[in-house]
Amino acid sequence: MTSRYKSIILWIKKSITPMLFLACCALAVCACDIKKQYSSEKENKKTKISFWNGFTGPDGQTMWQIIKKFEQDFPQYEVEMEIIPWSTYFDKLMVSLGSGKPPDVFILHENELLNYVQQDAIRSLDNLVRGERGIPVSDCLAPIWERVTINGKIYGIPLDCHNTAVFYNKDYFRLLNVPVPEKLERHNFFLLANQLTVDRDEDGNPEKWGFVFGGSVLKHFYTLTEQFGGQFLDRRTGKCLIDQEASQQALQILHDAINKHGYMPNPIHDGSNLWQGFLQGRIAMYTEGIWMMNGMKKLASFEWGVLPYPQLGNRSAVWASSHVMCLPRFSDTIDWEAAWTLLTYLSNHGVTWSDGGQLPARYSQLSSPDFTEKAHYPVFAAQIPQIIFGPNDPNIIEIQTRVEPCLLSAMSGQQPMSKMVDEIKVAVESILRRSLD
Repeated sequence: MTSRYKSIILWIKKSITPMLFLACCALAVCACDIKKQYSSEKENKKTKISFWNGFTGPDGQTMWQIIKKFEQDFPQYEVEMEIIPWSTYFDKLMVSLGSGKPPDVFILHENELLNYVQQDAIRSLDNLVRGERGIPVSDCLAPIWERVTINGKIYGIPLDCHNTAVFYNKDYFRLLNVPVPEKLERHNFFLLANQLTVDRDEDGNPEKWGFVFGGSVLKHFYTLTEQFGGQFLDRRTGKCLIDQEASQQALQILHDAINKHGYMPNPIHDGSNLWQGFLQGRIAMYTEGIWMMNGMKKLASFEWGVLPYPQLGNRSAVWASSHVMCLPRFSDTIDWEAAWTLLTYLSNHGVTWSDGGQLPARYSQLSSPDFTEKAHYPVFAAQIPQIIFGPNDPNIIEIQTRVEPCLLSAMSGQQPMSKMVDEIKVAVESILRRSLD
């Protein structure tokens, strides 16, 4: 072996260990960088929470503000909120619940819960409500809490309460030199409504009207029927009670408002948007829900106020409902802790949510200065002891869809009241029999 060859071998022996060492170090550094990058990505990865609702109006903007604040307070979460019009919301929701990939948190109205419970589509929340991070049940509005408790189990957390009252045009009252009463009752209501109706040429077509039962006719029918001591349905016997005395008195008031006393414009014959008529100063008083509060603030060009819903029967009653937060019964993707964190956060921020035109569903929030100092809201809140709800039936959406146009037609004088009563009774009892079978 030549001396040159020996020197090459010696160099290899001396060099190979340091080279391997350097290579190993390089690999180790690279591995550490990869591990750090992976750990960083894992730390920065947010848990996503899907949230569905039908808040397509100003309430949707309010909810977006709350969601943004939630993501700031809980940076580990990202909320994917989808706002779907109520007209298509329930069909889409039901499909998602059956697919195994429903939203993590979703909204129902209190009278829709029973249908979803019977289909085993929503989760009982008892263990979460009574757990370490639960909801103070005694602080929740009792009438609504009763509605979310079905067969002794809790199936939803009330987000709010929304009821109806009377928006009125103060300028209109001043112009006619009519004093505004503290409340509307049977002894002053009809006189006042007629007094505020203006028909200068006495042709039977007033230029201005005194009062409108606005929005859904069915809500007013529920309210007035309860005021006269009755109810619309008896689910126990499967009977529709629209032909009973209390319901008949309620129907007569709604019919006579247009066809006898004439203080309300005909929503069908006039072909007019009654709410726009009120905003334009052609209607003195208009019953609507608290959800119209932001519309009044933005669109009304006159000074306005709010009065309690009229008591025209033997007792006080006013229709109300509630948006209820629910969790799915089955889901392949949900993070239950994340979903419950969002749900409780929304419940705790009811005063902020009220900015969208709602009442908080917690007693402590209703009594907080941040809420009580809001203009007009206390009128709606003062009616909470008198709130009543629509019927609680698994087929309530079908029932309401069937009844509403019939009521409107009879109220407007398009068909005899007796014929409408017979049609509704037959149709509704047919639907109720399906629930009993």
